[in-house]
Amino acid sequence: MKIINFLKKSFYLFFLLSTQNCQINPATGVNEITLMSEKEEIEIGRNEHSKILDSYGGEYKNKKIKNYINSLGKFLVSTSELPNLKFTFTILDTPIVNAFALPGGYIYITRGLLTICQNEAQIAGVLSHEIGHVTARHAANRYTQAIGTSLLANILNTISNSNLAGNLINQSAGLYILSYSRKQEYEADKLSVRYMRRAGFDPFEMSKFLGIMKKYSKLQNRIVGNEEIKSDLLLTHPSSLKRINKV
Repeated sequence: MKIINFLKKSFYLFFLLSTQNCQINPATGVNEITLMSEKEEIEIGRNEHSKILDSYGGEYKNKKIKNYINSLGKFLVSTSELPNLKFTFTILDTPIVNAFALPGGYIYITRGLLTICQNEAQIAGVLSHEIGHVTARHAANRYTQAIGTSLLANILNTISNSNLAGNLINQSAGLYILSYSRKQEYEADKLSVRYMRRAGFDPFEMSKFLGIMKKYSKLQNRIVGNEEIKSDLLLTHPSSLKRINKV
């Protein structure tokens, strides 16, 4: 009887959450279940911003480059589905080659990445890709997915009275979220091309940059003498021939 009551409550909770949190994704136009509000996304980005600065050596202080990236970023945002969202663009003072986004419009690019971009269009491609993660609400989607898999694990644990089922579903969930993250990367690439075209940049420069990124990773591996190591950028933005061709 306890199990039945627990299941009823669990499915009722899931039904309540799913029916009250359906929202239209601004970038894709798809109706999605989202358990994180836009206000919460902004709050998360604001709270994590200082931690990112501490982890990556602070903000790069060159005023001209800061103004340039900020101006370019805002121009690209104006072509997106969220032109009124306040974005914050930050150059991180580190030679590490990477770029990433926090929810709520916090975009980061390292000075190391800027050194391997060959032209403005490639920088625009990188910024547009990260803007795409924000406009498609990828962080909110992953959070919603994590809540769903956690709920399923609790249900299985209750049914089986064992942690084994829960552990298995959690492991599967981890793999699924990783796979979904790759799907999100493809979606961010698609949005990157969309914003580049709207802004007047050659979108083929994005695929060229992905090729440069792959060559950089190979060179880095040769320098350290380990072909298996992946750069920070490739760990979060896998560069494959398939991805380059899709772009």
